Amino acid sequence: MRAFPISESTIFSIHLAPSRAEITDRYRRILLFGTAVLLTYLALYVYPRLVIISGSMTPTIPVGKVIVADRMSYLHTSPKRGDIVVFRPVAEFSETQWSHRIIGIPGDTVRIWGGRVSVNGGAIQHDVTSDPDFGDIVVPAGYYYEKGDDVDAINGLVPASAVMGKIISY
Repeated sequence: MRAFPISESTIFSIHLAPSRAEITDRYRRILLFGTAVLLTYLALYVYPRLVIISGSMTPTIPVGKVIVADRMSYLHTSPKRGDIVVFRPVAEFSETQWSHRIIGIPGDTVRIWGGRVSVNGGAIQHDVTSDPDFGDIVVPAGYYYEKGDDVDAINGLVPASAVMGKIISY
C-alpha cells in the first residue's frame, strides 16, 4: 500500500464550515446591499426628486423648489382633476419635464373667456389666465387639459402617454 504524504499546502487547503456568526454576517451584508440597491432604484426611477425651474406653478410651487414625483401613481388609475403632474413636453418649448395641474379629463368641456377658465360650466381653483378667449374645447379620449397655476403659464392638451407621474411632495 502506498502512503500519500501530507504536505503543508494540503493542510491549508482544508476548509472548515463557516460558523453561525459568519453565515449571519454574510446574510446581513447581502440584505443591506439589496436594500441599498432597492432604495437607489426607488429614489432615481420611481420617486425622482426634481427641481422646479419655471414659474408656471407659482404660487403653489415656487421656482427652485425640490419636488418628489410618483411614477407608479397612474399604473392602475388615471389622473383626476386637481392632480399636479409631471409630464414630458409635448411641443418643442424645452427638453425638461413640466409640472402643471390637470383641470380637464377626457369628456370635460374647458372654456376660457375674459381671462377666466371654467370646466364643465363651473369655476375652478386658479382660474385666472392670460390665454386668449376661445370657445368650448371638449377634452378628447387619451388627453388631459393641463394648466399652470401662474396667470401666464402655457396651458393646453397633453397626451396621456406624456404624463410621467403625480407630484406627491412640494
